[in-house]
Amino acid sequence: MLNKILLDQNLKHCQDIYASQKDFDKKKLILKLALLDACGWIEECLDSLYREIKLNSKLYQDEREKLIQRIYAFDAKTIKDTLVILIGMVSYEKLESSLNPSVWEKAKSSLGTLKKERDRYAHTTYEDGQDYMGISSIKSNIENIIEGIAEIEIYLLKNGFVIEKDNIPLKQFLQSKLLKALRFLKR
Repeated sequence: MLNKILLDQNLKHCQDIYASQKDFDKKKLILKLALLDACGWIEECLDSLYREIKLNSKLYQDEREKLIQRIYAFDAKTIKDTLVILIGMVSYEKLESSLNPSVWEKAKSSLGTLKKERDRYAHTTYEDGQDYMGISSIKSNIENIIEGIAEIEIYLLKNGFVIEKDNIPLKQFLQSKLLKALRFLKR
């Protein structure tokens, strides 16, 4: 998974600009920018995950790259279809059965929510009266998606499907779990 620091910085910057902005139309454009940036980050995370899956031949690596270039969505169905192509149906079924159902359902729901909004934002121009998702909502959906993708990455790492890069996804996931536990204990 890509480092989330830059995304967090961008969303914080958008939030600061939004809070200081008096013009309602400009506020809406900032929200649109924040969502499109967050969705771009999700797509880059998934592309990175797909590229890290071990393949046996250079020919397959070239085909994988062509496949990734044709992917234009980041919903749960597209993730499943892509993983089935890259690791096989039987392996995908094992992966899916290993996922925490509540985490994966929240991730799928958040993927659907952000994809729907992204499609609407990307295929329309600014219109007065159009509602835009708030930055806190974007962040909440991103957190759900990160947990779901992290579970996929952990499964792929544990089962030898991905090229291990110092176990960065696993470390990030565990660090986020630790931070959540610490925040809970401070209450």
